[in-house]
Amino acid sequence: MTDERLTAVLVEDELEGQETLRSLLECYCADVEVTATATGVKEACEVITRESPAIVFLDVQLEDGTGLDVLHALPELDAAVIFTTAWDRHALEAMRLAAVDYLLKPIDPTLLEEAVERARQRHVDQRLRSFRVNLREAELQDRRIALPISSGYSFVQLSEILRLSGEDNYTRFHLTDEREYLVARTLKEHEEMLARSGFLRVHKSHVVNLRHVRELHRESRLVLSDGSSIEVARRRRPELLARLSP
Repeated sequence: MTDERLTAVLVEDELEGQETLRSLLECYCADVEVTATATGVKEACEVITRESPAIVFLDVQLEDGTGLDVLHALPELDAAVIFTTAWDRHALEAMRLAAVDYLLKPIDPTLLEEAVERARQRHVDQRLRSFRVNLREAELQDRRIALPISSGYSFVQLSEILRLSGEDNYTRFHLTDEREYLVARTLKEHEEMLARSGFLRVHKSHVVNLRHVRELHRESRLVLSDGSSIEVARRRRPELLARLSP
């Protein structure tokens, strides 16, 4: 067991079931911290998006749908998913949707410990991949990009670019020294060009340089190093958090 705590969200429509699972975690998986709970699909999607937990314990039968509905609603979910249910008929689909484990109630403490350990290993693997991506992005930040201007081209270091904003079929480059360049190319084209260089599309109108991200607020506002504030689309938040993780 490591000293690092794993955050978790419990999605269970019965309060007694929530308390039972919470107690099992406290007794057998003390390094798992439950940060929030939910009883239905809509609430679960909101809580998971807000909390961005390492683990989601997901009951199959919820008050307004199923746990599978939650996964279908959050296709970019980055958390390790552990299903908990009294029925096993959904196990195949749960595994197809990349659940880490599928625990039948009443939950066996040993199987719970094993499921959490698999979730932990997945979390460690993701952080290692994130570290490698960040290292690669740091190397690529030394590159320059040629931006067309009226007299020819301006050569700009990628590290100088704060963000890009889309304006119909044009893209505006916002630089750290307050310079701006309007280029006759779509934001999507630039997104694809810069995706491997530490840039990420966080909204239909915004691509940001992750090296200049300073704060991410719960109301899905991103603050950059120049103090500017950018809206983050809800479906983009899980990938953003994964890319920003140390």
